[in-house]
Amino acid sequence: MKTRFSIPEIGRFLRDAYGPFLHLSQLEEGDDSQAFSASVDGRDVVVRAASTRDGFDKDRLVASRWPTTLAPIVLDILPIGDGWACISEKAPGRTLQSLGTATREIAPAVCAMMDVIAASDISPVTGYGPFSAQGKAGFSSWRDFILSIEGPPQWLALLEAFDYGAPHGLVHGDFGSNNVLVADGRISAVLDWSEAMTGDPAYDLANLFFWRPWLDCMEAQCSYIEVNEPYRSADAARLLRYQLRIGLQIRAEAQADADTRLVEWATHRCATIAAALSGPQEQRLRPPRLTEGHDPSIVSRNPGERSRSDARHRIIAPLLRRDRAALARQGRSGPAPRGCPHRIRIGAAGLRR
Repeated sequence: MKTRFSIPEIGRFLRDAYGPFLHLSQLEEGDDSQAFSASVDGRDVVVRAASTRDGFDKDRLVASRWPTTLAPIVLDILPIGDGWACISEKAPGRTLQSLGTATREIAPAVCAMMDVIAASDISPVTGYGPFSAQGKAGFSSWRDFILSIEGPPQWLALLEAFDYGAPHGLVHGDFGSNNVLVADGRISAVLDWSEAMTGDPAYDLANLFFWRPWLDCMEAQCSYIEVNEPYRSADAARLLRYQLRIGLQIRAEAQADADTRLVEWATHRCATIAAALSGPQEQRLRPPRLTEGHDPSIVSRNPGERSRSDARHRIIAPLLRRDRAALARQGRSGPAPRGCPHRIRIGAAGLRR
């Protein structure tokens, strides 16, 4: 359960732990944590509060073991009430999401940052997939992680029909948007390493492409890559499968949160990606954009696209009916998502999940 600490409670915590402090204010919240900023001993810090410390320990691991990733330094992890507080250095800058389409100006630096993360030496970490704060991942192969997701059989079959090889690099797991800060024309910090894993670094690139219809900053970054660094997206069959895997994960998490709007959006997005995997080569290279309010039953003027749209609708309709029925049985309909969807954390100047 998410913590609900007030500013006075955080103030008392800081006074007990560090003595006098200045400029305490609350930052916009993430999915699983609260965040506050303050000045302690002349240092600007971010205080995050959550019910568990697992994500905080992982942030500390990444910041200490891979400093080139620009993960903010974790100063302390301390108990607070029934939860935990993580005190970290406050990074300067604005998020990519706040830049919107202006992200294209910083796009080369974002690509370079992905290369830095991918080049990190992860030899101390064992296994594949998400790893713990002790450096242990839970899967024996990258393929095992990719296939460890539930979904419609026809979509899972697309994931199974590919040789993923044995890539073993550092993956942020939720790269882009509010997890990247920019200051003075450079990347100043990469936030929220709670989803970090070992595997194929191209998974972070796929995350950008998956969310491009939802966020202007993601669309700007992807458009830059397609025009200026197209080699990054050349392996369309791999990237589309990673996008499908991401979409199935988002869909499952949205179902657990009873977020019906995001369930439907993720289902539409997965259907579009699956259709691209089954379509002609030019379709696989750049799948059609799917806007937030897209209705997959709308027919296109193009007869070929109409048949694909009809096919997607035949797949989507029963899935949506099943999802709505399951949520109705729980007596929940879920809130409409705000500006940023389920896994894209809202964060400003150090706010984390």
